[in-house]
Amino acid sequence: MTEGQATPAKKDRSPGPRQGTRNRENKDLRSEGLIRDRQVTACSLFTFPLYDVFAGKRALEGPMRKFLTICAGLVMTLSAATAMAADLTGTWTGEAKGPDGSSFQLTFTFKQDGATLSGTVQLPQNDPIAISNGKVDGDKFTFDDSFNGVTIHHDCTVDGDSIKMSTKTDSADFPGMELTLTRVKDTPAAPATPAAPATPTAPPQ
Repeated sequence: MTEGQATPAKKDRSPGPRQGTRNRENKDLRSEGLIRDRQVTACSLFTFPLYDVFAGKRALEGPMRKFLTICAGLVMTLSAATAMAADLTGTWTGEAKGPDGSSFQLTFTFKQDGATLSGTVQLPQNDPIAISNGKVDGDKFTFDDSFNGVTIHHDCTVDGDSIKMSTKTDSADFPGMELTLTRVKDTPAAPATPAAPATPTAPPQ
């Protein structure tokens, strides 16, 4: 630089009012972002284990719900089967028709033990005839009896206090027939008649 030339003035690098304001704003934004990042991290530390808990609970609810549904179905099935398997034990009567068209009464006395049925058939003026091969399956049951050397097979369906019965044989002398039996209700015993009060005796004279 030669003499006589003016020395160029140095630029003032100190921040002006606008630059200072912008620097403060940037610093505030960086601080706010750091705080937000910390909040997100803290929230994640709490949320992720909580999500794992709920996810595991939902994963268990599926098999448990299915298991409970199966149990409920089994209970309903067993209840329906128990309701259908009516107790046949007791006395049942019905009107039947002979080969000549005359009607007569039949009396069946059954005793049920689970799926096994035993009992007798009573015809008018005859001794009771034991039944055999008695089997119960829900509301249906079958049994055999023998009369005058002829085996009679019975297919029956019970509905409450009524039985629909169908019989068949291998003999032309005893054709098959259809009849309805009704359960004989136990008649309640009549109340005892109170004894009349004793007549007082006259005092001796």
